[in-house]
Amino acid sequence: DALLRRRGVRPILLDGDELRAALHADLGFSANDRVRVGERNARLAALLADQGHLVVCCSVSLQAAIYDRNRQLIRNYADVLIDVDLETVVAADVKGIYRSVRKGQASHVVGMDIAPSPPPPPAIVVRNDRKASIETVVDDHWEELIGGYRSCHGRRP
Repeated sequence: DALLRRRGVRPILLDGDELRAALHADLGFSANDRVRVGERNARLAALLADQGHLVVCCSVSLQAAIYDRNRQLIRNYADVLIDVDLETVVAADVKGIYRSVRKGQASHVVGMDIAPSPPPPPAIVVRNDRKASIETVVDDHWEELIGGYRSCHGRRP
């Protein structure tokens, strides 16, 4: 967020966990509930994008139907796949979710007991091996990340 703002872009960040807590408390983690969460998130992102905002919605491994729905619903939509191995995710597990699954205390976690479903094909792939800084990643993908937004909204970040 701060890096984009320094470059003149004011994104609206929608974090999947925060959206789930605020808008989807009535839903669980089953496959059907995950689809419903994805559909609701897509509708919110589309509303904001239609008002001219750059919307970044972070979520874990959606299903193919949701990727397709996003492409239909959200103007200038682009999937960004953060390609990361499971051990890197587990090492960065600040909420302890992956440790809980390994202890048998939790389930329905992508990468553990639910297979990941990468986007078909993603517009941008970022390899996250934790060796490159976020600034380097943004520099490497800046035109891909912002080019469509700029052309769609006539703004020059």
